[in-house]
Order: sequence, then structure tokens, then C-alpha cells
Amino acid sequence: MQTGIRTATTRLRPSVKGVKGIIPYYYIDNPQNSLALEFAANQSVSNYWYKFSTQCNFSSGEYRVWDSKNSKWVSTGISCSRPPTHTWQHVVFEYSRSGGKANFLAITVNGDKHYVNRSFSPLKQKQSDSVGIHFQLDGDAHQDDYKVWADCITLTYW
Repeated sequence: MQTGIRTATTRLRPSVKGVKGIIPYYYIDNPQNSLALEFAANQSVSNYWYKFSTQCNFSSGEYRVWDSKNSKWVSTGISCSRPPTHTWQHVVFEYSRSGGKANFLAITVNGDKHYVNRSFSPLKQKQSDSVGIHFQLDGDAHQDDYKVWADCITLTYW
């Protein structure tokens, strides 16, 4: 398996309230070897860390979101199927930070939008105000090889 943890972080003003992570296109060469793909954005502001992690879990067949305070994945009830080999996929994740919570708003896959409507408390953590994004490949039980190509990953915030 190709380890695929990629992280980027930048300084950010604390007034930012909304985040949209876009994986314009990705494809996978051996999807049967992947347990899951994880897409995440995060924001640190005023000593709180808001983690917007979303996982397409092929084993359970659904999207899950991360509850930082309770350190666990939570089902969204939104279907997530293993993509076909070498077929471009388009994914958009929408999040917001309001009411002291990390809000998971929607997931759009290949133009099909699903509303998540889940909110979780952030972690209290001392660090400077920033925003970041990461993409992670999770291997199967045997860690069989596979690769994922992503094109033009963007993070928009307002």
C-alpha cells in the first residue's frame, strides 16, 4: 500500500466560519485493496481544534464522520461504495464552525448531494490559529498495495 497521509496547514484568521474541501477528481488502481479513504479539514482557533474528518468506509459501505470529543467514528447513513478501478470520482465536503461545534453539513459525490447534519464539540488544545487539509489511504488487513491519484485538491474557507 502506498502510505497516503498528506497534510497542509496555513495560518488563518479566527473569524473564518465555513470550510469546503474539494477533491475535484481522484481515482484508485486497486480499490479492492482499500479499507477506506479519509478526507479531512481542520481548524484551530482560540485554543480549540475543530476536526472535520470524513471517511468513505468500504467495509461498512457508508460515509462516517469523526467525533473528536469522544474519539470515534459516527455513521452518517450515507452510502459509500467502492469506486470502479481507474474511474475518476468527484467529491465535495462541506463543513462549518458555529455554536462552538464542528458541523458536518454535506457530502456531494459525482454531483449527488447528501446532507450529513451532524455536529461535534472540538478538542481543547493549545495551538495557533490555522486551517489544514489531509487525505489518507487506509489499507486492508493484509496491507495489499494500491495507489490513489488526486487532482487539484482545494480547501475554500469564508
